Amino acid sequence: MKNIIFLLILGLISCASKPKGFSYRFNGKETGLENLIDINGYYIINEKNSMYCSVFMFYENGLFRFANTSESGVEKVLTSFSSEEKEFYSFIPWGTYYFDNDTIYTQYIQERGLLYGSYILNRNYKILPNKKIICIYYSNNENITEINVDSDTAKFHPLKSKRDWRECPWLKKKWFTEIPK
Repeated sequence: MKNIIFLLILGLISCASKPKGFSYRFNGKETGLENLIDINGYYIINEKNSMYCSVFMFYENGLFRFANTSESGVEKVLTSFSSEEKEFYSFIPWGTYYFDNDTIYTQYIQERGLLYGSYILNRNYKILPNKKIICIYYSNNENITEINVDSDTAKFHPLKSKRDWRECPWLKKKWFTEIPK
C-alpha cells in the first residue's frame, strides 16, 4: 500500500513540474505569423522515408499543436483541431512557437503518462515564398537527438474554426506562462 501511495505522489509531482528543457514560455501576445503564412487551419507534411506524416497548427497568440500519425490516423487527429468536432483527443501535444525572420521555432510537450512524466520536442520550420513552409530541424531532449529534416513542403488545409486555444492544459501552469526573472 505504501508503494502505491508513493507512486501516486511521484506521478502527481511529475505532472505539476516543468518538463526538463522547456524554455519557450507562453505570453499570449499576437505573434503576427498570420502575415507570413496561413494559420486558420492545419498543415500536413509527409515525412520522407517514413510511413508517418506530421499534422500541426499555429495559433495567433503563440500556441502550437503537433501530432505525428499515419495517413489513416489524420482524421482522428483533426477532431482535436476543429472546434466543430465533439471528440477531443488529449494526447495531441500543445506547445509554443516564436519566429525570427523566415524561421518558426516550435517547442511542444509530449506526455507519456502519469508515472513517466513528459519530454520536450523542438521543430523548426522555414518559411518559403507563397506562404509555404518546410520542416528543417527536429530535436528530442529525451535522448538528445538532433536531425536536420528532409521533408516535403507542408500542405495547408483551412478549417472553419479551430479548437479553442484556452483548452491547452498547460495554461494553468506557472512554468508554462511565467518568464523567468
